Amino acid sequence: MISLIIPVYKNSANIPSLLVALADLQRQLPSELEVIFVVDASPDDSYLLLEQALPTTPFASTLALLSRNFGSLAAIRAGLQLGNGEYFAVLAADLQEPPELIIQFAERMIRGTAQVVVGKRIGREDPLLSRLMSRVFWWHYRRLVQPQVPEGGVDAFGCTRRVRDQILDLCEQNSSLVGLLFWVGFEREEVEYKRRARTLGKSAWTFGKKLRYLNDSIFSFTDLPIRILTAIGVIGLFLTLAFGSVVVAARALGLIVVPGYAATVTLVMFFGALNCFGLGVIGGYVWRGFENSKARPNYIVASHRTYAGLREKPEQQLAESAVCGMLGAGLVNESATTLQLKFVGYDRRFLHASRRWLRDPEIAALTLTPAFSDEDQERWYASLPSKADYSVWGVELEGEPVGVVGLKNIEAERSEYFGYLGEKPLWGQGHGKALLLFAMNEAKGRGCARVYLRVSRKNERAVRLYRRHNFSVVRETEEELTMERDV
Repeated sequence: MISLIIPVYKNSANIPSLLVALADLQRQLPSELEVIFVVDASPDDSYLLLEQALPTTPFASTLALLSRNFGSLAAIRAGLQLGNGEYFAVLAADLQEPPELIIQFAERMIRGTAQVVVGKRIGREDPLLSRLMSRVFWWHYRRLVQPQVPEGGVDAFGCTRRVRDQILDLCEQNSSLVGLLFWVGFEREEVEYKRRARTLGKSAWTFGKKLRYLNDSIFSFTDLPIRILTAIGVIGLFLTLAFGSVVVAARALGLIVVPGYAATVTLVMFFGALNCFGLGVIGGYVWRGFENSKARPNYIVASHRTYAGLREKPEQQLAESAVCGMLGAGLVNESATTLQLKFVGYDRRFLHASRRWLRDPEIAALTLTPAFSDEDQERWYASLPSKADYSVWGVELEGEPVGVVGLKNIEAERSEYFGYLGEKPLWGQGHGKALLLFAMNEAKGRGCARVYLRVSRKNERAVRLYRRHNFSVVRETEEELTMERDV
């Protein structure tokens, strides 16, 4: 899955065309799309427009609202944190960077040729003054901060989950996200494109903000100010020696009427200015060190909501098959019509049926079930009466066994959910929600405070649906996620 992060600030005029472009992008991508909109306390109605529109979009999405205006770079970090994909991309909401870039980013990352892909501007349809200011800004950025940055700068990029994790681990205040992206390294490729003209709204990325960003980048990624200060000090020393020699010679020749006046005034002014300049440079580093020592977050998310999106074809939902918490098969479409399931005691009918179900390669893969023998299963079944921390139920439909659901590792604080439907014709009919709710009610009745589950990373729809039921990731490996929620 590709998680696309879009920071939103004063973009209400662009929202309708942006959603249309994203819907078209989803149909062209080689992988499933998840869009994370991060509204950076925008003063317009961008948040309300997205809140109304996202439930009906054909792609999954998350809408986050920051508690105040932290800046677009903090908003991007928030989006990276909220994303669930294996691949990530960043795009501006004004559509000046063509959304088709994301397709090329995704293809290169999925192919494995690069872990970081950046857009390289080879032209732009902006006004002359805007082009000039941008050229000046990025020239200085490349010269003073990161020479590897493309000449036109970076406004859109993609990266793998591994790179995302490395960037988020660098919790620096007043830093540069573009600088961090190049600092972490990894295989990198560029995709050329021509920037479009802005047709709606006005850019909030002003020249003043660019100067502040350049200043933060210089202090975060280079010791240039210190080196400049040292050079000024050395030059000042030589100038002072030269000037002193001139004063001594002039005094010896009787050319200075008031002894010491010129030398004193000049030296005081020179070194006074030098000291002020030096204190300003050192103060800049000290202030940044102090800011980082406070360990304040780069942003605060006031609220966020997740939307599943509407599917164009119901048959696409069939992969959301067997509900499985411990075992990771998928919860199904909640809007589907659910036939009446019965939850009954687990007996030998379910034991024999589960033996058949779990030896199906597809079900075994979905449920992360290891190989087992008949003897293993018989020993497990015989031990059930003595397992105080284990409860399992059979799932019936019209009197026939169709699945299993239960709780294990039951404690007062938490218990582990598991469940699956073994009969494939029932997949995609909405039974998953029923299994999950049954187990949650049982956990509540037992006084469990929290329920956790394990789910395969590959089961993206299941992960998304668990999130809709307020499960959040607490641990992850290359193969699976552990998710948890309050009862």
